[in-house]
Amino acid sequence: MLLNNDFLLNWERIVDQVDKDQIPIDVVKKVIFRTRDRRQKTINLQRLREQGVDDDGIEQAVESYIKHNEDDITRMEFVLDIKAVANKVQPETDRILKGM
Repeated sequence: MLLNNDFLLNWERIVDQVDKDQIPIDVVKKVIFRTRDRRQKTINLQRLREQGVDDDGIEQAVESYIKHNEDDITRMEFVLDIKAVANKVQPETDRILKGM
């Protein structure tokens, strides 16, 4: 599905308003960790996918990083792939709204 920029901007506004406690790994672009000593570690999930790592492998890598650094991590942020979110949600939205 081809998505134009206005469409993606609308989805970005929608996603920004959603509480992000549990996010499917396949719509996460990057995970950013902040540490006690004010350092930042970014795991670029999109790049890992481009290198052929599947979502299970990506999830294991993120979990491993958290496990080995849990005492130093003070914050974790997700950068979402808005296009992936839109592609995942829009078909279901279209189906629900079809009869209206």
